Amino acid sequence: MKHGSFGSLGSDQDSYYVNGSDDFRTYLWRVPDEAALLEGRSVVEFSDWARNRHPGEIGYASSMTGPRYVPVDLSTPLARLTGHDSIVNTALIHPYRPYILTAGIERYIRLHSPTSSSPCTEPLELTPKAVRTVAMSSPSTREAFLRAMGVMDDPASDDDEDGDSGAIALFDHILRQEGNADVFSVHPWEPDPDEQSSDESMDIDSSSDDDADDEI
Repeated sequence: MKHGSFGSLGSDQDSYYVNGSDDFRTYLWRVPDEAALLEGRSVVEFSDWARNRHPGEIGYASSMTGPRYVPVDLSTPLARLTGHDSIVNTALIHPYRPYILTAGIERYIRLHSPTSSSPCTEPLELTPKAVRTVAMSSPSTREAFLRAMGVMDDPASDDDEDGDSGAIALFDHILRQEGNADVFSVHPWEPDPDEQSSDESMDIDSSSDDDADDEI
């Protein structure tokens, strides 16, 4: 699960969103104002949605057969933040200072700032631009995975200052197995017939209640 957050980054309004990623980066978007979002969205009737499905497209609806609202696609982020050696699960914007804090598989929390110093931090170093890549499967990577799982003894564990090598090896293995899979293709969502029947019965009950009110 990923945890993202909205915030202002020191501006007058909440106009940014930040979220971590499995590619070891953190992404920051500038959120358009509400008028621009409403103008840019698409409204698709259910019949057209069911007839002309587009793989990967997401639409929101208030009911099973209601129109689908397809939001604006903000495909280009404002910034990409680096500095982690594995998956970033949590990204949080400071409530009133221009800071972003990120954390994930590793034990530490990284602070991102537009300046190298501030009243509450020591001088900060520039974040490296290079992003670590997951090595191809090999005898050494499989051995690291087995050590992370506790199947093999790890004589180097005492020398691991950060204590992150085992966790990184474990999640590197998971990414090699599943990292390129499209979750919407691997686990396609289909409506549950039982839930749909329940929704229809609720609609019938509501209609009956409305009729009774009219009679009264």
